[in-house]
Amino acid sequence: MRRVPHIITLLVVCFLCSVNIEALAKVRSHEEKIDSLEKILESETENNLRPDYILKILNELCWELRGTDTEKALRYGKNGLTMAREYLKNSTEQSEVLMYKKAIAISLNYIGVVYDFKNDYEKALQYYLQALEKNEELGEKQQIAASLNNIGIIYYYLEDYMQTLKYYKRALSIREELDDKEGVAGSLNNIALVYINQVRKTGDISTLDDAIKNLQKSLTIKEKLGDDQGVAGCYGNIGNVYKYRAEYSNKSGDFAAAIDYHFRALQIFKALGDQKGLAITLLDIADIHKMQKSYRQCIKYVDRSIKAAKQVNAKVELKTAYRLLSEVYELSGDYKNALKYHLDFTKLKDSLFSHESTQKIMKLESDYQHRQQEEQNAILAKENEVLASRAKTDSILKNSLIIMVLLLLVVTALVYTRYKEKKERNLEIEKLSMVASKTDNYVIITDKYDRIEWVNEGFSRITGYTVSEVMDKRPDVLLRGALTDPKTETSIETKKRKCGPFTEEILNYTKSGNPIWLSMNVNPVLNDQGEIDKYITIGNDITKKKKADDEIKKLSLIASKTDNFVVLTDRDDVVEWVNEGFTRLLGYSEASIKGKRLRDVLTGKKTDQETLIRIQVQKQNKVSFREELVNYKKDGTELWLSYNITPIFDDHGEIDKFINIGSDVTESKKTEGQLKSVASKLKLINAVDKTILSADSFTEIIQFTINKLYRELDIARASMVLFDFENETFTPFSVAANTNSFLKEGVGLPLSDFHGVVHLRKFKNYVVQDIKTKEELSGSDKELIKEGVNSYLLCPLIAKNELLGSINICCDETNYVTAELIALVEEIAKGVAIALYQRSLQEEIEKRNADLKDKNDDITYSIKYARKIQEAIFPSDEQVHDLVDNCFVYFKPKEIVSGDFIWTHKQKDKFIIAVADCTGHGVPGAFMSIIGNNHLNAVVKEQRIYNPAKILNLMNLGLNETLKSGEDDAAGIRDGIDISLCMIDTKAKKMQFAGANNPVYIVRKKELIELKGDRYHSGTFLVDSQSDFTLNKFDLKKGDDIYLFSDGFADQFGGTELKKYKYHRFKKTILEMHGQSMLEQRDTLKKDLRAWRNPSGKNNDWTEQTDDICVVGIRV
Repeated sequence: MRRVPHIITLLVVCFLCSVNIEALAKVRSHEEKIDSLEKILESETENNLRPDYILKILNELCWELRGTDTEKALRYGKNGLTMAREYLKNSTEQSEVLMYKKAIAISLNYIGVVYDFKNDYEKALQYYLQALEKNEELGEKQQIAASLNNIGIIYYYLEDYMQTLKYYKRALSIREELDDKEGVAGSLNNIALVYINQVRKTGDISTLDDAIKNLQKSLTIKEKLGDDQGVAGCYGNIGNVYKYRAEYSNKSGDFAAAIDYHFRALQIFKALGDQKGLAITLLDIADIHKMQKSYRQCIKYVDRSIKAAKQVNAKVELKTAYRLLSEVYELSGDYKNALKYHLDFTKLKDSLFSHESTQKIMKLESDYQHRQQEEQNAILAKENEVLASRAKTDSILKNSLIIMVLLLLVVTALVYTRYKEKKERNLEIEKLSMVASKTDNYVIITDKYDRIEWVNEGFSRITGYTVSEVMDKRPDVLLRGALTDPKTETSIETKKRKCGPFTEEILNYTKSGNPIWLSMNVNPVLNDQGEIDKYITIGNDITKKKKADDEIKKLSLIASKTDNFVVLTDRDDVVEWVNEGFTRLLGYSEASIKGKRLRDVLTGKKTDQETLIRIQVQKQNKVSFREELVNYKKDGTELWLSYNITPIFDDHGEIDKFINIGSDVTESKKTEGQLKSVASKLKLINAVDKTILSADSFTEIIQFTINKLYRELDIARASMVLFDFENETFTPFSVAANTNSFLKEGVGLPLSDFHGVVHLRKFKNYVVQDIKTKEELSGSDKELIKEGVNSYLLCPLIAKNELLGSINICCDETNYVTAELIALVEEIAKGVAIALYQRSLQEEIEKRNADLKDKNDDITYSIKYARKIQEAIFPSDEQVHDLVDNCFVYFKPKEIVSGDFIWTHKQKDKFIIAVADCTGHGVPGAFMSIIGNNHLNAVVKEQRIYNPAKILNLMNLGLNETLKSGEDDAAGIRDGIDISLCMIDTKAKKMQFAGANNPVYIVRKKELIELKGDRYHSGTFLVDSQSDFTLNKFDLKKGDDIYLFSDGFADQFGGTELKKYKYHRFKKTILEMHGQSMLEQRDTLKKDLRAWRNPSGKNNDWTEQTDDICVVGIRV
């Protein structure tokens, strides 16, 4: 996933903080409101409050406490309801009657809401229906909508989404008519919830578009109204839309959006103290983590949800939490916890939605509909009475006509009522007939003589006989044939005479003559005298089941002869039958194990309990599966068995039995174990080798190795010791089961205490299989016995024919050390010894490198200080600019100090400037630069000689004397200085020049004039033959550009072919930049040099600087 930018994270944090502060203020306001209302109620007597005001307070307290203290809320709500009913009895004025009826309706609705919060849906619906009746009586449309909405919620919990939508949409219609913003928002939110949950049932995500539209509308309204609890609910539901989208699209963006909305909701519910809201939201977050397979995170959020749900006894949320935990633990492979929470879920589910509870809820709905019909009839009768009373004021003729009409209406009503009753009976019969015709069962109704009166379509499908073909015929005569069992026929007749219901299975025949097995459930119908009037027989075609039973019998015959074991158990694992293979393998006869649970007989000490739990969980999935586990024979012998477990289902699709087929896989398990052992050892060796390659220290290698050996070999102790033979000590590193071990890690001990060192010095392993049988015990042996060690192995660490230490394996079992173990430890010891030796060499190298670094740092510091001396001696750029108004200096040393230097001197209207390049660069060049500077000062400033050629001649003599003033072999020094030296008369515009190897360039009107110096160094030529330097004179003009330079720029390597820059390119660059200002010329040279050194423009593609670079430009 992409990292969220810090600014977005900050905004999210700020948002959550603002929600927290605002919501916290509102929850305080909420608590203050409750306190205020309760104080008013307590002072009722003192303040002499009006009854209607008291009722209002009681109802408000019931509403405010619905989500935080349901018991207290119920107490206030029921007190209000009782009080309102008492006041209503004693009221005579119409306004008071109306007022108390409204109070009763509000109380009924609020009490229903509280029971809803308590998950007592039966009582909630009871109060909602009473509230609906009362509000319909009052014509309170807003309250009617609220009641319809609440009833819809109950059907939502029952997952009857058609009924839910019916009530929700009725409520929405009324609220839109009333322009009830808050109510419309609630209805839109609830309808969206139905659309969301339909996805769960159908997998069709198209309804999510409708859901999101409704939720966005609802959220907008709730935000405008400042309804924090409603806003939180919308956030949670929008989060669920994105969650379902993510589940089907698997887009990370949808997951992120879902988490974001749920956390918004979480912050608000937390601030409001709404524990039920918290529980619901935490479950939604947990479900998202489950979908993303973040099982630990999922469990964490479910645990928090359970904590919140238990505070308000939110059973539905607890049920969902237990289901989620069961699923997550199963996905994680923790079948024990999966089973535990599945049982918790089932128990709570049964308590919430038992069949009886659901039936009661449906009965309440039916009673409500019945009362509605009665009320309508009463209203109709009342209207008839009104019409009759009005008729008295009319004329006699009119009365007669009305009486005749009324009589006609009565007759019509009676006829209509009878017609309606008949129609309803016929409709009921039609429904029963339709049910009977569509069922897979057959139904036969016979008279007391067993003659057929009616059969359903199922009978015709199964037998091939039509209704007309079987009327007035006996089923036994019609259906039975040659292979029908006479004993079964006799049994049926006997049972019929007992006048009670009974079941039977019998072989019959279809119309086409095919044999068919039918089950019979026969129920006699008695008349008022208790005599049999009819028989109703219902049954199934069980031919397939009978064939399956025959197959099982055949299989059992085969199973009795196979080497595999076969066990038939009931659904509770109780043995019903075993084959001979089972008896041969395990020693139990069928008689000795029949009626016992298989796991109670065969399991033992080494049987894995988690595998047993996993088997139980997988049996509930109703699919075949395979498992392997340790079992025990009758004589106690341990063996591995494989089980292939297949469920057998009854007629209703429920598990009836299990067939367990398996075999002895002990030998393959042993082979598998050996292979795993080899793989484990190879893995151990590889892990140690990998750590050796990546470790940063001795200690890391040692600690990893001994910890790995300790865990993988399951031993009492693993240790490693390092020997110091010079000081006669050893240093232990140990991991032991006994935390009070005498070996203290990293603490040096006398070598005499380590008895095995004598053997290790011979470069051999030292093995003790039973420490107590040793003739002579060392101090360490005695300590090992105290710690429960009975055998050990000491394996030497040898590198370059040197004993470095040993790896030591200690076990509480005797004879633990095997050849296989020795080979493993030896292999590890080789790698560790080499690593330790290399590490010691590396540490020595690192120490020497550190010493060299210290020395290098000292030298670097000295050189940097030398640079400061150079900077103090030679003129700075500013000093050169003070000497010459219009000039530039481009000076770039190759290293810290430079062999190139600039020297200047001013004498009235004249100034002398030199650019010198000493042989070499860095420190040697820097030394030469100081010598050159001193000689120039001596000649010009002390001897007052200003002729450039004479200056170089005297400088040459001085350098020659200086460089010969040392040891006898100093004559072999060939160092010198290349220099360009000019004296410029700015007033007369005259220039004198002398040069040692280096020229001077003058550019005048795009023409370059070169004054060449003599072709020898200053300071070296006297060894061969003495010669004076040549003086060059030149007349300057205004606008001339003069350039003095060392060879560093021209000798710089670079370009695409990695060649020298050379003088012809340098001249071309100087000509091209003529006309630019001096500062622009300096920048041009810099850019050109950078491009030459890095033609590709990549940061890591620079050519190293070749030499010191110095260029000085002067404009006349």
